[in-house]
Amino acid sequence: MEKQYRRDLKIAGSGSAAGGKYDNVLINGDGDISGDLDCNDLKVNGMSEINGAVKTKSGKIKGMATLNGNLKADTFFMVFGTCAIRGSVDAKDMHVEGNTSVSENASGERIEIKGVINIKGDCTAEAFISKGAFTIGGLLNADTIDVNMYGPCRAKESR
Repeated sequence: MEKQYRRDLKIAGSGSAAGGKYDNVLINGDGDISGDLDCNDLKVNGMSEINGAVKTKSGKIKGMATLNGNLKADTFFMVFGTCAIRGSVDAKDMHVEGNTSVSENASGERIEIKGVINIKGDCTAEAFISKGAFTIGGLLNADTIDVNMYGPCRAKESR
């Protein structure tokens, strides 16, 4: 099988790019991406809007990001700032130290909150750990639920 070569995408300052398949995506400043994004590593230091679905092995948001589509992260996805995901999230390990909103469902092996998360749909995980605040509009389903309330914590239903 032939190995596919992927180029890096770097935006420094202010700029925009088309979606596509990349190795490393680094946005330092204000960068917008139009279309679906498939990458090995996504890092946002600043502000970004991605108009499409995001598939990545790992991702870190340090600043503000809006993802206008579903998010799939194979290893981890971390938010140290503000992130709006206008779709579903499927991340093996999701870590939020800031404010994140998910318009649909969230799932993963481990979801850890040290800030605020708002999930409009269901949340399914093997471990759900919160040292912050959360609102889940649907079902919270996890093998392990460990909550230290540092703000309002609400789920419509838990199992």
